[in-house]
Amino acid sequence: MRHALAVLSVLTTASPAAAASLSDLSFMSGCWTTLPDAPETLRECFTAPHAGLMQGSSQTVKDGANAFREFVVI
Repeated sequence: MRHALAVLSVLTTASPAAAASLSDLSFMSGCWTTLPDAPETLRECFTAPHAGLMQGSSQTVKDGANAFREFVVI
């Protein structure tokens, strides 16, 4: 969710003269996770921009149980 809000902020604050494009978000492509000794595990993945959209998902696990999940289309 935090990344989705940051993306929304990037897309809505662009000036009309320099409109943002989906390729501006290509830095989000790939997967990452928290360090192994973190109190909760966060895994997040985004596809590269393709055909006008990106897809993403995240999962937070705490104490061995799913604490949060998210599916995003940008």
